[in-house]
Amino acid sequence: MSIADLKARTQLIFDMFNTHDAVAAAAYFAADAELRDAAVPRPVVGRAQIAELYTRHFAAFPDTYVRVDRMIAEQTTIAVEWTLSGTHQGRFMRIPATGKAICVSGISMLRYRDGAVVNDTRVWDVAGLLRQIGLLISQE
Repeated sequence: MSIADLKARTQLIFDMFNTHDAVAAAAYFAADAELRDAAVPRPVVGRAQIAELYTRHFAAFPDTYVRVDRMIAEQTTIAVEWTLSGTHQGRFMRIPATGKAICVSGISMLRYRDGAVVNDTRVWDVAGLLRQIGLLISQE
């Protein structure tokens, strides 16, 4: 696949995530894909575990939406800057729902093999989310 194809596929993954269809979004990953997330203690491996992670996220933030701000590509890797917003309506990271709106930014590095994501590493503003739901002191 060309870089343009990989960028288009990456956008499709984010678009599918925004439909809140965890299984459909996870289908873009290879069977042995590994997802690493700043808020998850261990790598998530395989489509089923990735879909489960997404499902838990949607339960915690049922109105979640991710906006792709920028993509940069090199060979088989796509870097994505994104902004996620939503309302904390369910348990997240063992934290009960607060009903508070959140908006955080992050970066994902997706590596492809044969048109499927084999590695997704996400680094995002966990501390910012915790501030917004009232668990960390504001820096203001």
